[in-house]
Amino acid sequence: MGYVFPKTLTYLYRSGRIGGIARFVGGLLRILLVLLVRERQVEAGPRVRGFMEGMHKMAELFRKDFPEGALVHLAHAGNPEGARALGELLRAEGVQILSTLQAGAAVSVHAGPGTIAFFAGPRR
Repeated sequence: MGYVFPKTLTYLYRSGRIGGIARFVGGLLRILLVLLVRERQVEAGPRVRGFMEGMHKMAELFRKDFPEGALVHLAHAGNPEGARALGELLRAEGVQILSTLQAGAAVSVHAGPGTIAFFAGPRR
């Protein structure tokens, strides 16, 4: 399972994930979108206002999806500071982070620069 949080809606619009009106209104109101990656499918998750609220929403979704905890890999598209802040937020929840990596091409192209993400699997 993965959680992807783009810094802007621009690249979601360019890749066809959202429409022009959603991009325009989202830009005016500082609304961003958390994307959920489940079983190789990308789904639109909750909408949030601002980058910090988005990171907190990602942590909340993680707690709901993995109540027993999980092993986590962080990723970022040119945003190591954002990945570091997300990592600190998750570590405060007792999450074990295995690595922080540069995001792959699929995440970077569709979500754009500044994106932060993490991918989790159950502990064994």
